[in-house]
Amino acid sequence: MSNFYLAHRQGYFDLSANENPILHIWSLAVEEQYYLFFPLLLVIAYKKFKTHQVFKPIVLGLMLLFILTSFIPQSIYIKIGWSNTYYISFIRFPELLIGSYLALSKPRVKPVNNFVGFGIFIALILTLFFYHKSMPLMPGIVLLLPCILTALLIHFSSQNSWGGG
Repeated sequence: MSNFYLAHRQGYFDLSANENPILHIWSLAVEEQYYLFFPLLLVIAYKKFKTHQVFKPIVLGLMLLFILTSFIPQSIYIKIGWSNTYYISFIRFPELLIGSYLALSKPRVKPVNNFVGFGIFIALILTLFFYHKSMPLMPGIVLLLPCILTALLIHFSSQNSWGGG
């Protein structure tokens, strides 16, 4: 719950942030909330749609819809002047949901050339280096590209490729 406390107390980049030793644990609170609620929602959805043929497409479709529309509240909050959306769980959930989508969808892909993985890696590094300067409002749509590139990097990595174990 530290993320809610911090959202109502101070901004992440406020001058007083340097004096707050618990400031950086907000992300752990967001992860705990995600890993508490997401499995519960999956269990509820599974009980509602008993068969795997119905459950998986509906859940994956809803996940994708939430990922694509989740960046709308951020822009609304910024317009009304509430800038502490940085800490709010449901604004941060899509970043974790992209990884969950990848894990649940288990797309089958042939091992790809090492250059594809390396190209995605370079694109990710360049995005992280340059992207934040052009769009300072965080979180929001600005985080979609790095999250998708990271998911692609994970997806295209295999044990035989440059990034695998």
